[in-house]
Amino acid sequence: MTGGVDAGDELTACEGEREPDPSDSLRTWGAVTQALREHAGYSRTEFADLVRFSKHTVESVELGRRMPDESFVARADELLGNTGALRKSARYVTRGRG
Repeated sequence: MTGGVDAGDELTACEGEREPDPSDSLRTWGAVTQALREHAGYSRTEFADLVRFSKHTVESVELGRRMPDESFVARADELLGNTGALRKSARYVTRGRG
């Protein structure tokens, strides 16, 4: 494999591949999501079941190690107040440095 994950391959890359260094926006989005989840009273396992992703994926998103895909963002936003804040802010999340 040469280089990192191409922007078009973000959602199709294998989970076993090394993920790029998280950006500040990715870490921030994940931290906000985690804070909202905790405020709503969901454990990571409960939240994972409700958004239909693995606990590992939820953890990776919250820690800024993984880009959230559109379905994760939509389901998380619905569960965490349905304000549109997660959907709107997800548009500005970037991967890697720069």
